[in-house]
Amino acid sequence: MKKIFFLYIFLLVLFSCQLNEQSNAKLLKGEIKNDFTFKEFESYLIEDSLNFINASIVFEQGVTLFLGDNAHITFKNCFVKSTSNFTHPVVLTTKSEVDFWDRLYVFDSDIALSNFRFENGLISLYQSSFMLDSLFMITTNDRINYHEYPFIYIIKSNGDVKNSVLKNPVKKWTGEGIVVEDGKVNVENNFIEFIPDAIEFTRVKNSSIRNNKIVSSLDDGIDLNACRDILIFNNTVIASEDKGISIGGDYSFSDKLHPVKWGKSRNITIEDNTILNCKIGIAIKDSSEVYLKNNRIENNTTNKVIEKSSVVHIIN
Repeated sequence: MKKIFFLYIFLLVLFSCQLNEQSNAKLLKGEIKNDFTFKEFESYLIEDSLNFINASIVFEQGVTLFLGDNAHITFKNCFVKSTSNFTHPVVLTTKSEVDFWDRLYVFDSDIALSNFRFENGLISLYQSSFMLDSLFMITTNDRINYHEYPFIYIIKSNGDVKNSVLKNPVKKWTGEGIVVEDGKVNVENNFIEFIPDAIEFTRVKNSSIRNNKIVSSLDDGIDLNACRDILIFNNTVIASEDKGISIGGDYSFSDKLHPVKWGKSRNITIEDNTILNCKIGIAIKDSSEVYLKNNRIENNTTNKVIEKSSVVHIIN
């Protein structure tokens, strides 16, 4: 009983401190076209939308941003960097009594974020250069009405996502994980838990997926569609509800944003991966061309499904 009492007091004090910090936060809104620095250990409140245009933005250590219901921050033609660290990350969280905010939107920008904590929020990048390093992203509320938006959504952009943690303790379909379309992206040393299609590439080329650990995906662990020249190396995929690794095409997929269909995946190397306890360990379909080397594929309901139209090279 004493432990429960002291835990209750601790949470109450923590909540009171957060409310006090939120009440003292500086309100930001509208459009900012000049260079801007989020000052270290200061707090900011974004109720609705905040737009930076043609500006240089710096996030210093220990910054906290409180965001309102579906609030978002947009960067257009900006240079964005952070000086935060593991001990004092930048925290983006909801204001009190809000379940989730929307996301950071990045358009035509150069952005380098490290040691950011996203609580119930997302990030989307379009036609940008980026480095996302040591992010912690968690969804603690059910986002089922917004499930079409991935935690990290990368379109026609080039860069790296590494050393990050994506977690979904809700254990429902609350959005896919790291989704890349039409770009050159390396995804490395990340941990992803209870997120469907934890890492998904579509029409991506000359890229890699390395050293990631994916646990309990609600769909596929790693999913490639119409990709070229991709290395999938030394990943661990455990207990995906569908496929551990899926390689296929995009014959039926086309829209205004992606008018060209690439068809099959080609020159995909899958090497030194561990795939355990999934519904299907590895699936290769849609006439894809894949090289397999030294993978451990065990204890899945079905270890391999390879369509006859696909070309698979086994490398000893």
